[in-house]
Amino acid sequence: MRSLDRFFRDEDGGTLIEYAFLASLIGLAAVAAMSAVGGAIAVKLGQIATTLG
Repeated sequence: MRSLDRFFRDEDGGTLIEYAFLASLIGLAAVAAMSAVGGAIAVKLGQIATTLG
């Protein structure tokens, strides 16, 4: 009975899930930022190539 009570009061798993969720949000933001920057660089390089002829 004590172990079941201890199991329901334990919050370590919740903390781990919160950290995993935060890490996935940071990763998603990084991928989105890199995609936007990569697209902007491709456009700029295309403009340079057109200018150089």
